[in-house]
Amino acid sequence: MKYSKDIKKYIRVFEILISLLFVSIIIFNSNILIRRWFDQKNLENEIEEINGIACSSPEHEDVIPKEPNTDYFSFLKMSLDGVDIKKLKNINSDTVGFLSITGTKVNYPIVQTADNEFYLKHSFKKADNNLGWLFMDYRNSSESFDKNTVVYGHSN
Repeated sequence: MKYSKDIKKYIRVFEILISLLFVSIIIFNSNILIRRWFDQKNLENEIEEINGIACSSPEHEDVIPKEPNTDYFSFLKMSLDGVDIKKLKNINSDTVGFLSITGTKVNYPIVQTADNEFYLKHSFKKADNNLGWLFMDYRNSSESFDKNTVVYGHSN
């Protein structure tokens, strides 16, 4: 098929635009993946630190990971009697409790603020993190724990 010079010019412009679109999509997605990777690493470091504080009583020393790169959830069998909420409150004054679910990797401090937005994109240490943190609904009482206490959490 023989095209005129004008049509060839438009086809070439169209090809360049499509190429630029693909490059921008690749850059955008790469940025998201890199940000998620950094958020995950930062959150893992925070969790490891929190685990050390939460399990700091002598009777729980055997469940605290001794070596780097070990499973930081290895303290799952820890009794909640060993959780030092006061130490966790020193790190984050929003701490209202500790959630542990037997047979799962859920073993985290719970926080609460005046709204349900802040911890959607912040870590336990209040640092920006798209992975968020577990938090209690602002309408629930952290003093009396309502009959139905709502705890939110998500992972992108």
